[in-house]
Amino acid sequence: MKIKKIVLLIIISITMIHCKKEIESQKNGILKTEIEIIKKADIKLSSILISEMDSLGKPPNSIITLSINETQYEIAKVEGEATKTASTSAIFPKNAISSTMTWWAGSGDFFYVIQKGNKIIVYKGWDGEGNESGGYNWEIAKEVNL
Repeated sequence: MKIKKIVLLIIISITMIHCKKEIESQKNGILKTEIEIIKKADIKLSSILISEMDSLGKPPNSIITLSINETQYEIAKVEGEATKTASTSAIFPKNAISSTMTWWAGSGDFFYVIQKGNKIIVYKGWDGEGNESGGYNWEIAKEVNL
């Protein structure tokens, strides 16, 4: 009888240890899956021209948008038209996921997006005539939690 109790106790102990390891493995798998989802998010900044320069010389206007997968966020309305040099420009940091910029009559607005953990952060900067700071005056324009 004593041997049966000892064998039963050993079987229960082994089962509990195995279950604990399986639960930890599942937790790690879920965490890994969440990280992979964040990395696979389709993130893009765009500049959409909403009005062209009119006959009175009023500047063109654009909307800057952030797309994360299929969700779109409006970041800013700015004067100017999108330029094609944004993606290759040395203006933006190397870890920028996407970037865009608009330019009109000697000044421009610059935007780039980075990911920090589960946050997507869009920065806005500007440069042009009258900028005495010598930099792009970067500030956070939008933060989105994934």
